[in-house]
Amino acid sequence: MCVFAHHNLLKDPPFSKIDLVSCRNVLIYWSLFCKKRALTTFHYSLNEDGYLMLGKSETIGNNTDIFTGFSTAEKYTRARANR
Repeated sequence: MCVFAHHNLLKDPPFSKIDLVSCRNVLIYWSLFCKKRALTTFHYSLNEDGYLMLGKSETIGNNTDIFTGFSTAEKYTRARANR
């Protein structure tokens, strides 16, 4: 099942039990505080083996405690299991 929805990443409660979150070319425009908040929301939303797909100019920054690199060419990261 695939759901497309308008969602305020900083204010709305996150969806849960998601296998893939695609956030392309959004984080590059935000402050570090907003990026951290969005990434922690994504981490909460994703299943234990869920994936986060970022744009080519985006990174997880120093949030390696909640995400680990999976494919640097395609900017896929995987949620870490320690919640």
